[in-house]
Amino acid sequence: MNKNKISKTIKAALLGTCLFSASLLIMGNIGVREVAAHTIAIHWVGITFMISVGIADATCSRVGHAAGRGDMGGVRRAGWNGIQLALILMVGAAF
Repeated sequence: MNKNKISKTIKAALLGTCLFSASLLIMGNIGVREVAAHTIAIHWVGITFMISVGIADATCSRVGHAAGRGDMGGVRRAGWNGIQLALILMVGAAF
């Protein structure tokens, strides 16, 4: 990875962190309950994101193993199964 990509990645991570911190400060100006609600919402988003990342990693492994075997049907099945599982979990998390 070249230095320019690393620099852009670090800038994006810092920007995301700053935006989340700024939103927390804005909520703090509104009230204590709002900060608590905001914190719960942000943690819930983080949990669902980590579950999605785990599913993506597992799906990538399954697709890679099937591709290594030369099983294109297995590649398709593994990919669609991962998409369906992620969709079910995200729809469930939304309610």
